[in-house]
Amino acid sequence: MTDQKIAPSGEERLKSRRMRYLRFCAIGYAIAAAVGVASGFLSDQFESGAIAGWVIVALWVLAVAGFAWFSVEYFRRVDELEIAHQLWAGTIALYVYLFGAPSIWFFEDIGLLIGVPHYAIYLVTGATFILVYGWRRLGLR
Repeated sequence: MTDQKIAPSGEERLKSRRMRYLRFCAIGYAIAAAVGVASGFLSDQFESGAIAGWVIVALWVLAVAGFAWFSVEYFRRVDELEIAHQLWAGTIALYVYLFGAPSIWFFEDIGLLIGVPHYAIYLVTGATFILVYGWRRLGLR
């Protein structure tokens, strides 16, 4: 009779759920970083002729499938408030991209800008997402 298990409190369940979520994200981040490093190595191997192009394509398909699986699992684990924060951040980042990229193309076409690299647009869009997401998470609405 003294071996009865006491159900965890709401705070304990929330803490456990949050730790599982953070662990899942950390593992996903580590895998994504490893895929990034591997893609750099494999692109060098392809350029030197050590591996065939189909290997790169097959590994890319595998990486996209892994990303899709991670995304589905992520949205199974996350709550509606987190999704709302990401929706706001994603929408504003998309607006920045949809306004910024054509603006840059326009200024390049008329000669006011010369050769803005595409990764700069990518980085600004990602930075916008991170800033807006942080702004929402901190409650600075």
